[in-house]
Amino acid sequence: MSNTVGIPATPLLSAAGTDSPSSDSPPAGQCSPMLRIGAVAERTGVSERTLRYYEEIGLIVLAAHPGGGTRRYQEQDVARVERIRELQSVMGFNLCEIREIMAAEDRLEALRGQYHSESEPAKRELLPQLLDEAIGVLTAILVQVDAKSEKLALFRSDLAHRIERFEQLRAG
Repeated sequence: MSNTVGIPATPLLSAAGTDSPSSDSPPAGQCSPMLRIGAVAERTGVSERTLRYYEEIGLIVLAAHPGGGTRRYQEQDVARVERIRELQSVMGFNLCEIREIMAAEDRLEALRGQYHSESEPAKRELLPQLLDEAIGVLTAILVQVDAKSEKLALFRSDLAHRIERFEQLRAG
């Protein structure tokens, strides 16, 4: 998948482990219990259908998806849904833009993981390359934020101008 800002499409969440359909206990190696879709919907303020749609379009990828269509969410999945909602409601991004931003954030996390998994000598050698890529990823997000900010500034300016015109008409 390609996108408009040159951010490589990466798997958004990829975690291992499954859960039995009747158990809310975490798989081995996990600390938090798995949550059912209804609990996540209630907690995040979105519908179950919206959660399924986010999964369908690749915004979230669940670690546990046992048989029978039961979806299980980890805390990181809930945090991701909350981040998606924040980008929609506060920043006004559409789902395509959000997919690009989330892919960029995932790439930054992968770069951090790659850096921390290396030995000290390898870190020193790899650091300039990782920093260059991180700067490129962050710059791409900044371009999107700036474009959105410019549109909002124009909209705000138009509203202020209209208010001023109406106030002048009211004053006579």
